[in-house]
Amino acid sequence: FGCTVFVTLNALETLMKRLYSKDFDYSERYIYNLAKVVPPGHDPHDIAEKIRKEGVIDQDLLPFKDSLEEFSKPRPITKDLIDKGHTWLNRFDFKHEWLWTDDLKDISKRHNLIREYLKYSPLGVSVTAWKKNEKGEYSSDGEDNTHWCMAFKIDDQNRVYIFDSYDQEIKILTADHDIQFAKRYNIREKSPDEQLTNIRVSLISLILNYVKSIINKTSKGFGELVEATFSKRQD
Repeated sequence: FGCTVFVTLNALETLMKRLYSKDFDYSERYIYNLAKVVPPGHDPHDIAEKIRKEGVIDQDLLPFKDSLEEFSKPRPITKDLIDKGHTWLNRFDFKHEWLWTDDLKDISKRHNLIREYLKYSPLGVSVTAWKKNEKGEYSSDGEDNTHWCMAFKIDDQNRVYIFDSYDQEIKILTADHDIQFAKRYNIREKSPDEQLTNIRVSLISLILNYVKSIINKTSKGFGELVEATFSKRQD
């Protein structure tokens, strides 16, 4: 049920490897449980928004588990893990957008948009899973899209090449495959000045929260002291 999580992270990691010439491996469990994914699946826009607002964490901080029961923990995500995600946000700026709206029915125009935006990043695309023709291509055959995959290529025949996280295979869609939704992604490393500003803001926020907790504890203690004194006098 987590295809939108796996694909969004696949696209992000692929784009970052292309930009920074190194491997990145982020935790699917973190985003999966942050978004509270449940059957039958989750909105790819919300998954991307979770990354934009809460960041990502390294795989070894919350490693992959084969058991769905274990994979679905912790829920809710703990504050220390979210703080790690915010540390990533101090360094990187992640954005995303739809390639077209629901009213774009012309598949050829969709192909043009896919071809253009594949110049900048892998794409998340919705597909119909799975009907294979005699050529080994996958068609939608008039059915609704049911799956989210990473598109990384479109050829001269307008066949879109996708990576399917479910069975970890590359598949080729028919030229008339009705891709109803597609999303592009962008990652930017912040400048040293931006990162320093973010660190200062985080530090100020940490100090303010600490002072607030001290005040709350002190106020509570003072109130308890007054109450106890008043009770004794009443006795």
